[in-house]
Amino acid sequence: MPSQVKHIIIDCGSNFSKNFLVLDDSGIASNITSTTFSARYKKTFTSNTSYSFTISKDVANSIVAISLNDTETKNTPAGTYVYVIERTDGSITKRLYEGIATFTPTV
Repeated sequence: MPSQVKHIIIDCGSNFSKNFLVLDDSGIASNITSTTFSARYKKTFTSNTSYSFTISKDVANSIVAISLNDTETKNTPAGTYVYVIERTDGSITKRLYEGIATFTPTV
């Protein structure tokens, strides 16, 4: 299944968490027991520096969650970034989700 585009909004200075359903190539909930995930964001596609999201998974429901704590979001300047979530099964890595992550400023 090709990657899905999902845009996310993250409030600077707040805890952030977002769940994503993991589907197989047929669009059915995938067995993610042995799957590893990675997720990162950076200012532009060509930026050399990227930052990692914390990853957790709910195997029973085929859900992967990305999160950042309040300190991480506070230390990220407000603005738009690009992000990606990838899954690795053995030696095969596939892009699951990608999009724009908008960090909104705090008052």
